[in-house]
Amino acid sequence: HGARPLDASLLAAIRQRDVLRGRAVTVDGRDQGTVQGIAADGSLLLRDPGGRVVAIRSGTIRVVAEGESIRGSGRQ
Repeated sequence: HGARPLDASLLAAIRQRDVLRGRAVTVDGRDQGTVQGIAADGSLLLRDPGGRVVAIRSGTIRVVAEGESIRGSGRQ
């Protein structure tokens, strides 16, 4: 089962401070894409190179430097 949704005011405060939205990132050095925001359960929403939005619940996020090439997603 997934996590319980965050309280609406807490979720709004987190989303307001989301510095990753719109940034290209990698997750654990393999999954990659553009951050779309924060889901109601606190997951990071990531749009992969194929256009699919996936929820990331844990992992190490690294911002891809401007001009740095990112390759295909490791997620199948």
